[in-house]
Amino acid sequence: MFRGRGFPQLLLAAILGVSSGVYVWKPVFQKEEAEREEAGPAQKGEERMEAGPAQKGEERKEAGPAQKGEER
Repeated sequence: MFRGRGFPQLLLAAILGVSSGVYVWKPVFQKEEAEREEAGPAQKGEERMEAGPAQKGEERKEAGPAQKGEER
């Protein structure tokens, strides 16, 4: 099945495969991360817009009884 390859050779091949994958893909991920950091304020603004209605809804729930005149 393994054509005469022992466990140590298979382990070495697996380690070399993973490490070469990291070596190849690391620059790609670093480039993507740098691009995200450059565009950071625009993306953070979009996240705030998405989170805004939920936060406003929570504020309304908290402010609701006070507006009706009910006290806790």
